[in-house]
Amino acid sequence: GRVVDKRSPAGIWAYLRSRYVVTTHGFLNDASHARQVVVNLWHGEPPVKVVGCLEGEPPRRVDLAPVCGDIGRPVRAAEFGIPIDRVPVAGAPRNDALVGADAGRVRAALGLADRTVLWLPTYRQSVTGLIRTDGAAQLGGQPGAPQEVAAIAAGIDAAGGQLLLKPHPQAGRRVGQRGQR
Repeated sequence: GRVVDKRSPAGIWAYLRSRYVVTTHGFLNDASHARQVVVNLWHGEPPVKVVGCLEGEPPRRVDLAPVCGDIGRPVRAAEFGIPIDRVPVAGAPRNDALVGADAGRVRAALGLADRTVLWLPTYRQSVTGLIRTDGAAQLGGQPGAPQEVAAIAAGIDAAGGQLLLKPHPQAGRRVGQRGQR
């Protein structure tokens, strides 16, 4: 296979000609055609935050929208406006791999403290995609003021640990943050 930029003419052409579309956020406003099978993996397990039809958006063009467990099936069906039989329970292979990993070996390989807290907040203010404004823009848009996050990090540090914070890709950049998204 080959890799093409999805926004390039070659990427759009490949998308329109593909038989299967596997996505997490849709593409071209879900402009797929009836011969395509659209699998929306989404990227979070319901009911974490309100999305889709539950926020007043129109139903999505989705053939399958797998979830990790039974509890998420009716929520995902309602979010995307699809019948529940198109929401299969697929489990979570990434979680299975994490749970089954040798934690000490992983920490050593990554140079992490024994007590490492990984925080991957969902966005609450965004600059791309679905624009949200239900949170503070500081530190990647997660709920809470910067001093609150600093206090959490200090508490973890005092307990001999470390905090790793990875802002959501759709969150706004904090003033003074280096790097591009």
